[in-house]
Parts: sequence; C-alpha cells; structure tokens
Amino acid sequence: MVFGAVAGDGRVMPPHFVPAGLRIGTTEYLTILEEVLMPWLEQNYSLEDVVLVQDSAPAHTARQVQDLLRRRIPRFVPKEKWPPSSPDLNPCDYWLWSVVEERANDHPHGSVASLKTAIRRAAATISPEEARRACSRFRSRIGQVRAADGGHIE
Repeated sequence: MVFGAVAGDGRVMPPHFVPAGLRIGTTEYLTILEEVLMPWLEQNYSLEDVVLVQDSAPAHTARQVQDLLRRRIPRFVPKEKWPPSSPDLNPCDYWLWSVVEERANDHPHGSVASLKTAIRRAAATISPEEARRACSRFRSRIGQVRAADGGHIE
C-alpha cells in the first residue's frame, strides 16, 4: 500500500510505503498523518493556506483523525461536509494513482524493491504543471462541496 498527496500548486509528495501486511486502522493512519503528511505539508506550506480533503475510508472518518486535522489544518473539510462516495472529487484516486501506475508499470518488475523504485521514479516524473492542470479540474467541484456545507451538489 502506498500513501501520497498532491497539491494544487503542482507538488507531489514522495510516495510513502506502508509495511506489507499492515492493516490501516485509526492508530496507523494517525501515525502516517503525524510522521509523513504533516511534516511534508509544514515543510512546503503554511497550514493556514491548506485545504485538506480526504475520502470516506473508515480510518479517515475516525473521530481522532477528524479532531487532529481540525486542530492542525484550519481549512480542513470534515467528513460531515463531504459526500460519502466522491472519487471524482479526489485528485489522488481519480488522477494521481492512475498516472503513477501507468508510468511505474511500463515494464514487469521482478521484485518488490524494483516496483517501489519505479513508483518513486514515476511520482517524481510528474511535472508541477501536469499536477496543477489535473488539480484545477477538481477545484470547482471541491468549491461546490465547500459552498454546499454538506448539502447536495450536482
């Protein structure tokens, strides 16, 4: 399993590999947020400017996760204001992972180490302009979700 993030300004977080066999529950997800995502965000952005959205995976919607993100990221969009099934609003699910997968699997891999290297390389080949263009396609829909304050959008 791979954890990653993409930002509207075109930055792609280096992939973080979850140890094989680890089941991601609330505790494990909190660790990833605190040890991987938050340091990357703080290194690259003012948290006052970050609008963080997630999907509705159980670990994402856990009270402890929601509380952490509300405390740390002022413009976090909480689960109550997010459609329950919305891959078309998630640049990672709807764009980033398909691009990384296509580029990383341009040839067969004989080992997990080879695949991980290819995934890192694939993520690194995404240009800021390419990521900005992809994220811009999601901005208006994410804005509609925020404006609807948890209500229905078309």
